[in-house]
Amino acid sequence: MTIIIEAINKTYQSTVNRMYIAERKYNDLVDATSRLEDVSKHINLDDDKAWAKSMRKQEDMWCKFMDYFNDLPKREQQNAERKYKAIHGYSCV
Repeated sequence: MTIIIEAINKTYQSTVNRMYIAERKYNDLVDATSRLEDVSKHINLDDDKAWAKSMRKQEDMWCKFMDYFNDLPKREQQNAERKYKAIHGYSCV
């Protein structure tokens, strides 16, 4: 696997990789949900089953990302945030 964000301590590299992948999947789900909102025929989006399912997936992926992020020591969290912002231009948390 290609290392996008390098951990300070190699012990945490696996968790940093998982955290990054979960965050990118979360962003993909946010984009997908946004597209669903654009094409939804329902006035109340809560009635749209596809939108509700996408929102659940989005929430689950955010929780997964935060679990990985919180498993990292503070120093690794700060490092990951700094490097993420340098790559994407915005913070991951």
